[in-house]
Amino acid sequence: MPVLDHVEVYEVFARHRREEPLRHVGTVTAPNAEMARLYARVIYDEDMWDAMVVVPRSAMMPVEPRYGGSSRRFGHE
Repeated sequence: MPVLDHVEVYEVFARHRREEPLRHVGTVTAPNAEMARLYARVIYDEDMWDAMVVVPRSAMMPVEPRYGGSSRRFGHE
C-alpha cells in the first residue's frame, strides 16, 4: 500500500430531515476532499441522511468565548 505524503482531517456533518440542522457525526482522514466524501459516505452510511457534508478541520475558524474557555479544541492556539 502506498504511503500518502499528505492527509487531512475532515469533520463530517449530517442531518436526517431537511428541517433539522446539520450535526457533527464524526471525522475522516483523507488525502483530498473527494476521498473524504467517499470515506464519509462509506463509514457513516448506517442512517438514511437527507444531507451530509465534509469540512477540512483546517478550514474551521474558532470563535473565542466571551468568558474563559479555549479554542484549542480545534487545534488552534
